[in-house]
Amino acid sequence: MLSTLASGLTISKASLYNPFGGDIHDFVRSLDEFGPRKLVQDVDAFDVVVGLRGELPRSLPAAGGWRWELSYDYGHTRGSEQIAGGIVLSRLAAALGPSFRDPTGDHCGTSPTTAVAGCVPINLLQLDHVTQQAVEDVAPLGSASGANTQHTALATLHGRVLELPDHGEVSAALGADVRAQSGRFTPDAQIASGDTTLPVPPPTSGSFHVLEGFGEISVVPVTGRPLADRIEIDLAARGFQDSASGTGAVWSAGGLYRPVAGVALRGTYATGFHEPSLTELFHGSPSTTVALEDPCDIHPPSKPTPTPLDPMVAAQCAQQMVPSNSTFGTSQLRTIAPGNPALATETATTRTAGIVLDPPWIPGLSLSLDYWSIELDSVSQGVSARDIESRCYLDGDASACARVHRDPAQGYRIAFIDLANLSTGTASTSGSTSACSITGRCPASGGSTSNSTSSTCSIPAPRRTAPRSTSAPARATWRAGRPCGRTGPGSAPRSTSATSAASRSARRDRAPPARRRAMPPPGTRSTSRPATRSTRRSDGSTWPPAFTTCSTAIRRSCTSADRAIRSDRPTTSPAG
Repeated sequence: MLSTLASGLTISKASLYNPFGGDIHDFVRSLDEFGPRKLVQDVDAFDVVVGLRGELPRSLPAAGGWRWELSYDYGHTRGSEQIAGGIVLSRLAAALGPSFRDPTGDHCGTSPTTAVAGCVPINLLQLDHVTQQAVEDVAPLGSASGANTQHTALATLHGRVLELPDHGEVSAALGADVRAQSGRFTPDAQIASGDTTLPVPPPTSGSFHVLEGFGEISVVPVTGRPLADRIEIDLAARGFQDSASGTGAVWSAGGLYRPVAGVALRGTYATGFHEPSLTELFHGSPSTTVALEDPCDIHPPSKPTPTPLDPMVAAQCAQQMVPSNSTFGTSQLRTIAPGNPALATETATTRTAGIVLDPPWIPGLSLSLDYWSIELDSVSQGVSARDIESRCYLDGDASACARVHRDPAQGYRIAFIDLANLSTGTASTSGSTSACSITGRCPASGGSTSNSTSSTCSIPAPRRTAPRSTSAPARATWRAGRPCGRTGPGSAPRSTSATSAASRSARRDRAPPARRRAMPPPGTRSTSRPATRSTRRSDGSTWPPAFTTCSTAIRRSCTSADRAIRSDRPTTSPAG
């Protein structure tokens, strides 16, 4: 849809196709002859991960036998795109301007001496009268390119600190990681000039780096006692320094109580954070139009006759220097949506509580029921142009009015509305999850036996209680890799778990060799951890989107909830 008024265009009275004898300033028309907008992208991605794992000499007095891990991940994504369906406004202005006809055809200008080279007059006043030559003149193909680069280095150390009476133990984990990401987007010169109707941002680039350290301690004071088959307490903390959003810290506490074999109660309380992404911080200012009228217009297109303004609206219009009884006739308004380098870090609080049943009389059966609750603060969210108008002119919200920019040179009509995200939102979600896992043995070829595992998991949709609520934390069996978060080209995994490697290491020490190589049975954790995050299951298939695209603001508490919900022991990671 094209509005000459909103686009600053005029159909000249001297145009060959204007029969009305006067300039036409306000004309709205769909451009069916130009066809739909098309975007063709070509993306190449490269990712390499290298790592080392080892064990400290057992002769060391303090950390003998502790396991260490070092890894480095490099990812690079580059892409290019061809964009069709946009109009170059300066070329359209010339095509709608004065034109003349001579034996060689139609030309833009008033005479052969003033003819605009390469310009083809266009007839918008009649349907199906726009020639293909005119379309190609005012709507050429656009192009753009971009790239993202990511570096991640991780170091961890974990093991048993000491053994306690009653078969208990104390384990610990320490670690640090550093991440750096940079990105750019470069449209062609025509698009970058802002002289098109394409909603493409101008040239954009930016970078950030994050340094984090984390620690965890897991205490198992007693096991194998009457009414205390296992008691466990887990504590973890993480500190971070972000070049874009400053410093901070998060923590978590969890507990497990298994009174008798087959019954376990668990709970977790964790805080989390999420730094703004490159796009949220440094995104350019793409411009587009929305179907919306100027609230200060006493005779908008939707009303057949002039109508006095509401007193509240009139007062706000007067504050913005809009003359009384103004008539703009605008049915579309321009909006921009730039990035905001001042966005704050989003924070989250997660609570989980649940019960796990492993009936001894039904070998291989595991049942669980968990409740989870997530609260978010300083959520980065945007507001629609319609909401901004409503808040400004009906509620008198000064911050909303500051987003409405008017042009004094055009009688204080709206030039554009700023839709940049702000860190002002809150959100919460809660729910419950039940799961059933059955592990058994079935006949195999040749009369031998093999293990067979099947499981079902219900994942309810989250209950939205705020303008921008997030999805529930991903709930999946903790296998090889973290279900939530990605480490790959073009993605920015901005959270890393303060893993519960200490307790896993101690448990692995006690597990028989066959158990170490197999998937953990229902109600236990995996005893190993990959060098980097993975979005793939152990069988090579990918996790569903619900598991790999956790809401950005809860990524740091997401893995904690995963492990608390699928394990018969509490999570200890505040920053999953």
